[in-house]
Amino acid sequence: MINEIKLKDFLDQFRKSLPASEFRKLRKILKSGNQKDISVQKTSSEEYIPTVNFRIILDLTLFSLEKSLSIEKYSEVILSLTKFFLINGHYNFAFHLTNTLSYIAKKNGQLANYYGYGLLNIAEIYRRQALWNEGLKRLNEARKLFMHSNDFTGIARCENLSGSIYAEQGNIKKAQNYFFKGLEIVENSNQLIAGLIHNNLGIVNSMIGNFELALSYFQRALVVFEKYNSKYYVADVRHNIGMIYIRKEKFKKAINEFDRCIHAAQLTNYQNILALSFLSKSYLFILMNDIELAEVWLDKSLEIADGINDNLTIADCYKVKGIILKKKKNYDEAEIYFLRSLQLNKRYNNQLNYAESCTELGLLLKEKNNLVGAKKYFMQALRYYKKINSKIDSDRIKSYL
Repeated sequence: MINEIKLKDFLDQFRKSLPASEFRKLRKILKSGNQKDISVQKTSSEEYIPTVNFRIILDLTLFSLEKSLSIEKYSEVILSLTKFFLINGHYNFAFHLTNTLSYIAKKNGQLANYYGYGLLNIAEIYRRQALWNEGLKRLNEARKLFMHSNDFTGIARCENLSGSIYAEQGNIKKAQNYFFKGLEIVENSNQLIAGLIHNNLGIVNSMIGNFELALSYFQRALVVFEKYNSKYYVADVRHNIGMIYIRKEKFKKAINEFDRCIHAAQLTNYQNILALSFLSKSYLFILMNDIELAEVWLDKSLEIADGINDNLTIADCYKVKGIILKKKKNYDEAEIYFLRSLQLNKRYNNQLNYAESCTELGLLLKEKNNLVGAKKYFMQALRYYKKINSKIDSDRIKSYL
């Protein structure tokens, strides 16, 4: 949950980096709950720290660690924590820690790379919030640091994330160029980063209708992620495979992939992919004509997306809500949701999602016998699908005209 942090998950970030005596001391402090402003809450099976108290806990913990660890080990712990907060959707803490890394790097130039990796995490947050220019700005800063230190893995990660930002905006050609540049750097030296790039190449190929090629990229990535037992990335690629099965109308296989995705995401409390997978299940149940279940999963998705300020998922939630209302023949309200989805996608320059919402609005207007209005939105979608050379989607739109 966004307003709570599992005590065990937080402690796990220190288990490998702290001496055993220091780790036991930290655990005792957090579990005792006897310090002012620190309150650990218990359920039947878990212990949680409410986020309202957490900034105090985090600062006290870092203050203690800074005195007991070398500056390098301290920076490693901060990076690990930053990634932890990114996955859990607590972006304010991730920003706070990256500012700490910036301060350390300015005092000690030898540690500039730690700040570079912190910038990568911040760029990922901006990507999720559809703040593209801010994300690219942080990536340019990180890339300069990595190039100065000849950190080729860091450079490849910058290329991969840059490609992801352009893919989110629907700029397929530019995204692929970045992905291939990154892959060239790490294909024979870093399997995990290569797996991340293969996953992203699968995404862009699925966007243009190359489903078999996309599946092959996803399977290559999945082998690597399972080898390294990276549940965080396994969840991501399982979701992507599920989306391919939706496009191929293999609904039972899609449900299976989404369920496996959700299981892996819940193990790591991966909020972003939980919001996406819940939304995808909602859309899938619409296709299976189970509107009641579709609404249940949509509400779950919107709750998480709103909590982590995931603007693109929120825009997609509005689109799916519009489809549900259209199914219920509530045309006027459905149109409002489609128009709001279009507005958000235009604001955040998400061309693919904009085209998808145009298509749904066109179908609604066609059903209302507003053929002129329907054609207007179909043509907007068609122009985008032609631009990215997606024949399967272009043919689909033409069939509506």
